[in-house]
Amino acid sequence: MDPSIRSSAPRAINVRFAKTEPALHEATQRFVESLLRDVRVSQFADLKYASTLLQKGTWFWLTGGKGGFLVMAPNSPIVWMEEQGKVSYKIPMRVGKEWSALGSVCLASLQMSDGILRLEDMRCACGKNIEAEPFSKRWDALLDFYRNSYIVDTVLQGGITIEPAVYSSLESAVSWNDTTPMIMIAQGETHRKRVRIQIRDKDTKPVVERVYPPTREPSQLVKEKAKGRVSVPKPKPAPTASAATPNAPNANANKDTSTYVIPSKEFPDTYVLFVQGENKGFAAVQGLALSRSLRDASKTSNKIPVTVAWNSEFSSHEIVSIT
Repeated sequence: MDPSIRSSAPRAINVRFAKTEPALHEATQRFVESLLRDVRVSQFADLKYASTLLQKGTWFWLTGGKGGFLVMAPNSPIVWMEEQGKVSYKIPMRVGKEWSALGSVCLASLQMSDGILRLEDMRCACGKNIEAEPFSKRWDALLDFYRNSYIVDTVLQGGITIEPAVYSSLESAVSWNDTTPMIMIAQGETHRKRVRIQIRDKDTKPVVERVYPPTREPSQLVKEKAKGRVSVPKPKPAPTASAATPNAPNANANKDTSTYVIPSKEFPDTYVLFVQGENKGFAAVQGLALSRSLRDASKTSNKIPVTVAWNSEFSSHEIVSIT
C-alpha cells in the first residue's frame, strides 16, 4: 500500500476558516448521516483493551488530530465537519465534478493552527458507499481521488494545505518515546471503526502541599530549620460523637449519589462516567440513536443522568439509556 503523497505547497500562515451557516451545517450533517451506516467512525480504548484488539489482523498507526468528515455534496460547497457534528467550515478546493455531483465523504482531520487538511480515509466515493471494503482498498480510492480528481489551487484555497495522511506500521510502536503524541489512532485493515488510544497519561506535576507552623512565614521556617529549632505542630484530636454539635451538618449531606455522565472535552462522542460522585472513567456508547440522544442532551446540560451496565467486551461501563 502506497503510504502517502505529500503536497509540495508551502505551509499556511494566518489561515482563516469560514464557518458554515446554520442551514448549510444541518444539511451537511443530514447528508453524512444518509450516506454512512454509522457516523461514529472511531472509538476510544485504553491500552489494556487495545493490546488485545490489535493482536488480530493488520493495523496501522496515525497521530491523533481533530477528526471529522470532508463532505462533497451535490449543489453545495465542500465542507469539513468535525466528527461530533458541532462545528463545520467551508473548504475552498477544486475537485472533479463527479465527486460532488454524486456525493462523496472522506475522513479528514483539520489542523487549524497550521492550516492543514489531512485526508485519512475514503468512506463514500462518487455516491458509492465503500465502508465495508478493506482499508487498503479505501486508501487506494483516496489516493486516486487525490492524484486525479483534486486540483491544487493555492489562490482559491487561501493558504490551506491539503494532503494525504502518513500511516505507519504497527511495528513502528517500538520506537515511541516521550515525544510521541499522547493520543494515537489505530486503523485496522478489516476493522471498520478507528480506535483512539491514549498511550500515556497526561504530563501533570503532582501537587505538593506544604504545611508550616502557625503564624510563621516560610522564610522564617527555613532559618529556624537551619538552627534545628523547628517544631512540628501536633494535630488536633478528632471530636468524639458525644462532643459533636447537635446541629452540625452531615458531611455526606451534599454528596452526589446519582449516576451521570459528562461529555469529554478531548474526544468527540465520548463521555466520562460518575457514580456517587466518583469518576469511573470513560463509558462506552453503542448505537446511533443513543449517541444522538446523548449529543442532544449535552446541548442543554453538562451533567446527563444515565443507566449503565458493565460491558465485558470493552472492559468498561456501557451507557444503556438516559434516565
